[in-house]
Amino acid sequence: MLVRIQGIASVAKRGKPVTDAKTIKALHGAESKDECADYIDTALAALGIEGGRVRLTHAYKGFVVTTEYTAPKKLTAAELQKLVADTQGQWSDGIGEECFDALAEKLKVDIDLCPEGQKPTAEQAGEDKPAGKKPNKLALPKAAMEGDLAKVREFLDAGADTEALFQKHTALLLAVLYAHPQIALLLIEKGAKLSARCPQGWDALVLCGQARELKDEPAARIARALLERGAKANGKRGSQYMYKKSPLQAAANKPTLQAVLREFGAAA
Repeated sequence: MLVRIQGIASVAKRGKPVTDAKTIKALHGAESKDECADYIDTALAALGIEGGRVRLTHAYKGFVVTTEYTAPKKLTAAELQKLVADTQGQWSDGIGEECFDALAEKLKVDIDLCPEGQKPTAEQAGEDKPAGKKPNKLALPKAAMEGDLAKVREFLDAGADTEALFQKHTALLLAVLYAHPQIALLLIEKGAKLSARCPQGWDALVLCGQARELKDEPAARIARALLERGAKANGKRGSQYMYKKSPLQAAANKPTLQAVLREFGAAA
């Protein structure tokens, strides 16, 4: 099922709407690298909604901003309304706030994907995907996040992909982040990728210390399982300077976890 959300965008140069063909050509078809589905409400993401790049095009009435998703089934009116609101939020303060900055600076224009008074339109097209025996690829990470051990076992037995991403997190990362140690240990046992990173650039070992809800003792048990299977005890992880932390630094308030890390050679 295709879900298309569109709105009118404002592109101006020195306070006046852009009309010259060269600038319009340069902007037409510009698209974000990130996808809105990675940032929408988790309840919506759990429905299996994917995609959602932000695209800027020019039509006879002016510039249009479009975001298209795919969904396994037709959304209810309430779900669609929520998706429109979340998408508009990404246009104004999320992905859309920065995705065209470099292009705007190069062309010396101001781009506003969500001008005041904008009323986006939403449409759904296509057919619902038939239900199959194989679980939705988001089912495993969602069950890990919710702490449903029985479902995690069921999905793993059915061949679910341990590396499927739910809003840029694998099932293992979610199990650690949401403090479900039994699920984390099961996923490690089943071969989940230990080096997978969350959006901040942290792996499961750093998250053992970083996750606030995960207590010291269960964090230490997960860390031991990770380290026994080859996770690196030293070295900073992080996508940006402000996020870079070693497992030991992340474990600052968890003495049992610190002891396990030092047992495996962590020094800084």
